[in-house]
Amino acid sequence: MTGPLHRLRRRCAIPAFLSQAAAAALATLALAAPPAAAAEPDEPPADAQVRRVVQTFHGPAVRGRLIAAARDAGYTGASGQFGCVAAVQREEVVDALIPAVTATLGPDQLEQAGRFLDSPVGALLRWRAATPTERAGMTAPAAVPDAAQAWRDFAATETGATLATPPAAVQAAVSRFEREVLGRCGGMQGASAMTAARPGNLCVPPRPVYPASARREARTGAVEVWLMLDDAGKVASTAVYRSSGVAALDAAAETAVQAMQCKAYRDQQGAPAAAVALQRIEFKLAPD
Repeated sequence: MTGPLHRLRRRCAIPAFLSQAAAAALATLALAAPPAAAAEPDEPPADAQVRRVVQTFHGPAVRGRLIAAARDAGYTGASGQFGCVAAVQREEVVDALIPAVTATLGPDQLEQAGRFLDSPVGALLRWRAATPTERAGMTAPAAVPDAAQAWRDFAATETGATLATPPAAVQAAVSRFEREVLGRCGGMQGASAMTAARPGNLCVPPRPVYPASARREARTGAVEVWLMLDDAGKVASTAVYRSSGVAALDAAAETAVQAMQCKAYRDQQGAPAAAVALQRIEFKLAPD
């Protein structure tokens, strides 16, 4: 792991992109998924169904846009501003978008979206959209060899197109939410004043899986993943801080960081404390 590890001066809410990078993310997830625990309910009620649709199809995309905006604003990975943006709760995103999404999706479309999310490919998407904490209570999805094609087939339907390319009302709601978050987080203090620690003493190095699609296309690159550790040493939140420019590599790196095993960081008084860090992962192909 590279980059300094800093204690958060101010704790931000711990969280929880999909449309443009869906096929790449699915290709990554189809390779392997860590074991997990109990299954989710088979038939969520209607209100939960709406939340599930927003969480899966819009939550990651909005969060990705927020992270990009934070980087463009010059927030460093150790700053309070970046940490505040990266740690926005996914439920915040859902609450902000539900009215607009409900107004643009009819009952039949919502039902179709629900059926897709109940499919094996939908399970992969829900896994990708879940936070590390949520995954601990989910059943790990099985590999789906034709996941990318299944997503393209769904995106070609009216419902899928509405979710993959949100209409103006949803885009307006997203813009309002982004302005609110960036305004709120931009006023925070910058970098923490805490002395840097050795991250290698806290976490087992990540073990990323090289995406098959990237390997076939000879795609390489380096990814920097921002992560938040809670005071028990669990990876509570992650975000791609610097992209490799290859969506599949970014997704594989973030997935690997989310699965890292760490112990709690301790402050100068020896007390467990929340912390943030940057983890660099490089994808290189061995020469022929």
